[in-house]
Amino acid sequence: MKKFLSLLSAAAIAGVFSTAQAFTLVMPGTYNSWKLEQNQFELVDGKYQQTIPDLYGDFKVVGYDGESPSWQYEYRSNGTTVKNGVAYEASLQNKGNIFLDGSADNLHYYNAKVTVTLSDDLQNATILVKAERVEKPADKWQIIGGDTPFAWDFNGAPEFEATETDNVFKYSYEGKILAGTEFKIGKNGSWQNTYATKNTLERNTDYVELDGPGDLKYNCKAPEDGLLNPTFFIKVDGDKVSLKIEAEAIPEDRFQLLGDDPIKWEFSNGRIFERQENGDYVLKLDVTLWGGFSFKIVRNADWNQTFSTGKEITYGDFFALDGPADLKDMKLPAGDLVDATFTLKVDGDNVQLKVESSPDTWQLIGDEPLSWKFGTNFMTPAENGEYALTVKGKFAAGGKVKVIKNSLWSNTYSSAAEITLDNFFALDGPDKDIADMIVPATGLEDPTFTLKVEEGTPKLKVKNGKSSGIADIEADDAAEAVYYNLQGIRINNPSHGTYIRVTNNRASKVRL
Repeated sequence: MKKFLSLLSAAAIAGVFSTAQAFTLVMPGTYNSWKLEQNQFELVDGKYQQTIPDLYGDFKVVGYDGESPSWQYEYRSNGTTVKNGVAYEASLQNKGNIFLDGSADNLHYYNAKVTVTLSDDLQNATILVKAERVEKPADKWQIIGGDTPFAWDFNGAPEFEATETDNVFKYSYEGKILAGTEFKIGKNGSWQNTYATKNTLERNTDYVELDGPGDLKYNCKAPEDGLLNPTFFIKVDGDKVSLKIEAEAIPEDRFQLLGDDPIKWEFSNGRIFERQENGDYVLKLDVTLWGGFSFKIVRNADWNQTFSTGKEITYGDFFALDGPADLKDMKLPAGDLVDATFTLKVDGDNVQLKVESSPDTWQLIGDEPLSWKFGTNFMTPAENGEYALTVKGKFAAGGKVKVIKNSLWSNTYSSAAEITLDNFFALDGPDKDIADMIVPATGLEDPTFTLKVEEGTPKLKVKNGKSSGIADIEADDAAEAVYYNLQGIRINNPSHGTYIRVTNNRASKVRL
C-alpha cells in the first residue's frame, strides 16, 4: 500500500527528530528549480520512491516535519556521483549536492526511478539513493490553447503524429477553429518547452519559425478568417520548431429570416441578412408584416442552427435570442409592421436581434385630382412631425377623400362627413370600411392637406388656395424631380432606399 512517510516514533528518531510528527521526503534540484513543493516520495514496501520524467543536474533529498515545506533536514553527498542503478549513500553530515554520473556532459535520466532507503541508524539519518534511467522516449508534441478543439491543459490535449518525412509531425482537425483562437505548441507536457509566435499566422503558406522553447507569455492566433478542417504541420530541428497550417477559410455565416407569409418558410425565400462594416447583420423588408406574424432566424440553412425567443418580441431595442437549436417561433406584437428593419449582433453563438419599423407613410386617395390607387399622393413629413401635401387641381363639390396609413386598406382614416376648412379635425379609424370624407359645396382648388398625430389620433387640416409646393417644401423647378427622405429632409443624390419624390408639385413614394 502506498502512503507518504508516516509517523515515526519519538524513541526511534531520538537525537535527530524532536517530536513524533509527520515526516515528508522531497527531492529538490536543478530539474525542478529547487522547489520543495514538488517531487515528494511515496512509501512503497518500506522504500520511498518516485519517477521523474527528466532528471538532470544536481539535487539533494530533504526531509521536514509537519505540513509546511522547509529545509529542515538536508541529505547531501560527499562528492561522489550517482551512477545508473547503483545505490549511493547520503547523510546530514555531508556538504555537497548529489550529481548524476556524467552530469557535466548534460546527462539526462528520462523517466528516472529514484529510490531512497533509510538506514537502521536513524540517529545518523543516513539514506541510500538509487537512480535508474531508461532510454529517452520519443518527444510528444501537442497543441494546447483556448476554445474548441484545444484546452489549456496537457492532459488530453491533441497530439501530433509522425509523418513519412523525418522530424515532421502533423495534427488534423475536422471542423472550425474560430478567428483569433489562441494556442501554443508544447513538447513532452512541459510549460518550459512551449513554442509560439507574436506574428499573425496565415493559411497555406510556408513554415513559420516559432519562438521557444520556454514558458512563453504570448500565444499563436488563428487567422482572421478562421480555419476550416485544418492540418497543422511542425518541422523540428533540435530546439528549433517551425509551423505550417493547411486549411480552408471559414465561410461567412449566412443568417436568414423565415416566417409566415409574405416571408415564407423556405430557404429559397431570399430574405438574407447583409453583413455591415461594423459586423452587424441587417435585413430591410419592403412588405407589411401582420400582428402575430411568426418567424425565426436561421443560420446557414440549418434548422438545428435556429435562433428565437419562442415568444412575443418587443420593438426598438436589442434582445438576446436562444439557440442555436431547433426552437419554437417568435411572434410580432399586435399591429402591422411596415417596411421593417431587422438587425443582428453576433458573437459566436450569442445572437441579439433588434426589430424596427420604417416611419409611417400617409397618403390621400379619392376622386380626381386624386386617385383611388396606392403609390401616389404621399404626404411629406416635416421636422415638426406633421405631414403635408398640396394637390394641384380642382376638387368638385361632393367629391370623396380618404387618408391611408402605410398603404394598407385596413389603415384607412376619415371623418365620414363634409370637410371643414382651416382647422384640424380628428379622423376616425383605422377601418377599411369607413365612409369617405366629402368635399364641401364650394369645392377645392389647389388645397393643402396637413396631418398630425396626437396621442395616437390622426388629425387633418385642409386649407383651400393656390399654394405651391408641399408642406413648405418647394421644388426648384416644376419639371425637375426633387427627393426627400421619410423625415422630410431634402436628398440631393438619392441612392438605394425609400423616398418622397416631388415632381410638378405632386408627391409620390418611390423606392430606388
